Amino acid sequence: MTEHIQPLLQSMTISVKENLHPYDENHETFDCYLQRLDNHLQLMKIDDSTAERDKTCVQILISRLSPKIYQTLTKLTAPDLPNSKSYKELIKMLKEHLAPQASIIAEQHKFSLRTQHEGETIDNYVAELRKMTTNCYFKCENCSKSTINTHLRTQFIRGIRDSEIREKLLQQKSTATFEEIVQIANSVEISKKKASQMLRTELVALQKGKVK
Repeated sequence: MTEHIQPLLQSMTISVKENLHPYDENHETFDCYLQRLDNHLQLMKIDDSTAERDKTCVQILISRLSPKIYQTLTKLTAPDLPNSKSYKELIKMLKEHLAPQASIIAEQHKFSLRTQHEGETIDNYVAELRKMTTNCYFKCENCSKSTINTHLRTQFIRGIRDSEIREKLLQQKSTATFEEIVQIANSVEISKKKASQMLRTELVALQKGKVK
């Protein structure tokens, strides 16, 4: 039994090693890449607790950078080579260059201006609003608890294009959560679409009756 399990475990280990796709600045943010990298290192049970382990982290990081980003990194570490720095030093340099801290006030302002675009689905609008909260730092000043869902609920109602749906949402209790508000909006939208389809069907039937 062990003879069969061992090759399987080795195969799984190799698969995990090769599973980290290189950072592609055209398809993801650097912060998202760091999340993938951190998850990969955890799966590999690798950390930077010792000099040897730190060197391994550095090698994995560098091996998964595009030529363009690696060239940028060499400029940031010059006159030293990137592999002469610690893992944390390289991450700090890359973050400051590729993902500078955005202005919280500016990000909150952009969030407050985000309304549903013409033709944009409710689900996509919700996804975009969630994405925009990343740098908004929506937290209670007194207890530091997250207030993201409250802001999401407010902006969702404010920004939704359909006035009938907005009116329905404004009638809900103040205890209604963001998720509940979105569910209600989707239900109203579906009901309106069904009613519209039924009306079109009836009109077509009437037109056919006139032709006869």
